[in-house]
Amino acid sequence: MDQTQKEEIKSKIDIVSLIGKTVTLTKTGNSYRGATSATSKSGKSLVVDEKQQVYNNTATNDGGDVFSWIAYINNLNIDTDFREILEIAAEEAGVILENTNPVAYSDKKEVYPFLKAVAGHYHSMLDDEHRQYVKHQWHISDETIDKLMIGWCPKKNTVESELSDLFPHETIAKSGMVYVNNGRLTDVFKGRIMFPYWKNDQVVYFIGRDPDHEQNKSSAKYKKQPVHSDNYPYVSEVIDNNTFYGEDSIKGEKECYIVEGITDCIRCLETGIPCISPVTIRIKESEKEHAHSIVKNMDCVYICNDNEDNKSGLNGALDTSEYLEAKGVSTKIIEMPMPDGANKIDVAEYLKTHTKEDFELLKTTASNSIWEIKLKSLNVPENTIDKTRAIVEFINTDLHRMDNLIKIPFLKKDVREYFKMDKSEMNEIIKHAKSDNDHGKTQHLYFDENGRLNVKDMAEHVMSRNHYITMEDTNDIMYYHKGRYVAMGERIISKMVQNTLGNASSKHHIEETINYIQNETAIDRKAITSDCTKINLLNGVYDITTDTLLPHDPDVIFITQLPIMYNLGTTCPRIEQFMTDVMQAEDLAPIYEFIGYCMIPDTRLQKSVMLVGKGANGKSVLLGLLGRFIGHDNISGESLHLLENDAYSIAELYGKLVNVFPDLAEQNLYKNEAFKMLTGNEDTGMRARRIYGAPFKFKNTARLIFSANKPPSVTTDDNYAYFRRWMIFEFKNTFSGEDADKDILNKITTEEELSGLFNLAVNNLKTLLQNEDYSYTKENAESEHMYRINSDPIAVFANECVVFSEDDCTKSVMFNNYISWSQENKLEPKKENIFAKRFGKMYDAGRENTGERKTVWKNCACAVRVPVRVQNPNPDGNNQYQVDEKNESVRVSGLKPTCLMVCKKKSVNEINSPYGVTYRENPDGLTKKEDIIDMQSIISTGDLNPDGNPDKNPDGCSHTEYVYADGENIENPEENINIVKISKNVERYILEFGIINKSNVGNATQMIAHWSRIKPSYVQAIVEKLCKIA
Repeated sequence: MDQTQKEEIKSKIDIVSLIGKTVTLTKTGNSYRGATSATSKSGKSLVVDEKQQVYNNTATNDGGDVFSWIAYINNLNIDTDFREILEIAAEEAGVILENTNPVAYSDKKEVYPFLKAVAGHYHSMLDDEHRQYVKHQWHISDETIDKLMIGWCPKKNTVESELSDLFPHETIAKSGMVYVNNGRLTDVFKGRIMFPYWKNDQVVYFIGRDPDHEQNKSSAKYKKQPVHSDNYPYVSEVIDNNTFYGEDSIKGEKECYIVEGITDCIRCLETGIPCISPVTIRIKESEKEHAHSIVKNMDCVYICNDNEDNKSGLNGALDTSEYLEAKGVSTKIIEMPMPDGANKIDVAEYLKTHTKEDFELLKTTASNSIWEIKLKSLNVPENTIDKTRAIVEFINTDLHRMDNLIKIPFLKKDVREYFKMDKSEMNEIIKHAKSDNDHGKTQHLYFDENGRLNVKDMAEHVMSRNHYITMEDTNDIMYYHKGRYVAMGERIISKMVQNTLGNASSKHHIEETINYIQNETAIDRKAITSDCTKINLLNGVYDITTDTLLPHDPDVIFITQLPIMYNLGTTCPRIEQFMTDVMQAEDLAPIYEFIGYCMIPDTRLQKSVMLVGKGANGKSVLLGLLGRFIGHDNISGESLHLLENDAYSIAELYGKLVNVFPDLAEQNLYKNEAFKMLTGNEDTGMRARRIYGAPFKFKNTARLIFSANKPPSVTTDDNYAYFRRWMIFEFKNTFSGEDADKDILNKITTEEELSGLFNLAVNNLKTLLQNEDYSYTKENAESEHMYRINSDPIAVFANECVVFSEDDCTKSVMFNNYISWSQENKLEPKKENIFAKRFGKMYDAGRENTGERKTVWKNCACAVRVPVRVQNPNPDGNNQYQVDEKNESVRVSGLKPTCLMVCKKKSVNEINSPYGVTYRENPDGLTKKEDIIDMQSIISTGDLNPDGNPDKNPDGCSHTEYVYADGENIENPEENINIVKISKNVERYILEFGIINKSNVGNATQMIAHWSRIKPSYVQAIVEKLCKIA
């Protein structure tokens, strides 16, 4: 499952609240304390850290997070039962898991609250008469009646009439609490004591007991809530009569009881005995699997059915016990002592006159295993021949589901003593006794004469049927399947051992076999093929150097395989047309190269892809195409933010060819170390680990591709290393209405189209490997600008067009300038409130001190000629230039905006810009400190030079001149240009990252040098002078 969803589930569960449901916690300092055992002396063996969301239990010497607690409390194994743990956690968190039936999930959210309301309604209807009946009949206390909301259902219809104002007709109908006939609802239960079944604080089922049954046998003693069936198609499938009463009570227990009836179970729970009970008097076949799932990790399960003359309770207990024993669960059957003169006794009756201690004492005085009970039911013949035949029959008939690990000792001691046989005679019987079925014959081959599994023989048998490898750093087993090695080899081995040994199979036998195979097949991860000239396909291995298809070979270890059938000569016209429709022409070659590159396990070209653009433009379809082409088994789905911040996220990339994540979140990216390592072809390997798994190192082979309406902003220092790794593709075309083909993905991912794409991708891959670089035409600076202008356009506008000024700029003027700048850059402007929020993080807001007191941005001005769009004729009669009434805007037809000098002259000692720059020496080398303008040192003067002399212009151009504020010309224009560049980028750096000081001047210099395209050694000297760093 996606790691993101696991973390989402964890984030929505508070561990203190979760543990507090079953353990009383007391806050002590910064943690909460309690105890999982009632016998704890201190009562503080369990420590729960609310901040870290973990616990530590010294009583059981374990701990962990919410998943660990769910495993502990539900007797589940964190490794083998993690899917079940995740399902419990998801339900607790209110999260829909992948592959979860959305209808069932929705029904639970709708029906369970209604059932809880019904329980409350019935409980409110429990009058004194029927309360006294419950107390007298089963000795259930008032406190328990109220806690479990035991209720009374009157003989008239009340469910719909009482609850229809709170719940819709459809919810009531699908609840199973009413019959539906031609749209009319009538109550299922009438005139009954109502017992709601509780599970995880939800009511999930009901049964009703007729208090008049003894007088009127025509009425069923117990009535069950209808479930979904042909007779009741309107009932939701979440209504399940395989639920056991009391399931919550056995969470975290190592022993529990199974009793026959619901009132027996309630009496046990009231007494403090962990207990469950099936809906019917004995566990049905359909309930057995669920019963096993909730008790499978118990040390022992005690089955205590009714003791009655007809032995029906005992027979039911034997059936349940034999099933659980065959599944590896240890069981004992308790037979309660029958009172004198009685012909039946149940648990509720027994607890009327006995204590909890008396009942638990029966575990030692009145309990036996199923095998002991079966043995003692046999008649012992007189002669040896008949004894031998009886023992063989007993072995083959009654012990065929018994674990071989305990069968041999049981035969050699208990059976031998019961039949009074000599040791030598018994050994001969054991040696030659065989089951009549084929499984028994097979089992005998893998056990020695003492009944112990020959692990080596069993493991070699398993390995002869398939090829296995084991990662030596984590002990994870992979098995060979149709041309590649896939995970979950342990499950395949487990199934094969179980099928081979049949009823003799046990958890211990499986673990021994797995351990042997792990040791025999251990390899270093480096043994997995990294040959970039071979591509594993469904019908063979394609060699790109010879253009031939080789057969699959299990000795060549592939863990990836493209779901493509190689077919020479096929083309993909629909895919090519789609790509032409959605992408810019100059981007087609590099995207095909990227698709081709994703077919091989290599990242040395150090490039990732960002697809940028608003919705309905083809980004998602392209990602879907890539997913079906590369194969979802070869793709991970981690976000850029998770890769940087989640310790487990990186592990999801192991063994993958591509990481695809659509619709990246817009929040800032505060670090990019993981991104640079994943795209950096690191030979040292990435360190990773999965939840509850051992850490391991691997060389990443997953290329990264993301899509976003707005890429995440980057706030790290080393931006050059970040942006040079991106290829950014803009999706500018929008498809809606008739232009939008809803089935386009299916049309372009047919087997033939994908086979044609493979041929096209191979050709582009060859070109890429030959050139050792993509045919991506954008320079690093252009890619960076494209990324930034898509991720944070307001900051880019401020950086390019806004300068420091002694004066203020009205908000309306600044916003209008921003709109024009956005239109110039073909961007959709943000709304004014969004602009103000972002711009306000860079400049302070205020009001004018005089006049209309308009809202302004303090100490800034917009240094850009803003296009003015008017319908009236130009006032000067010239279409090339226009000045508005306030002389605030100049329209330059056909020309790009030009920077204007907007900062007033200040003496050098007065300069105190917001960027920490207080003065600078003249770039002409003179030591005299002059009055200077701010860092924006370029002025536009029209056709006239400010000094009136076009010959002395240092740039040789009559339109623009670099000058000092005192009017002197510049002696060294090239040096001044460099200083202007550096000065501007110092502003940019401080705007984005803060003041430059001794501690960060080195990093700042590298960044500013990259932006300015000037050597760092020269840049640092200027930066230190500008920022007064000694």
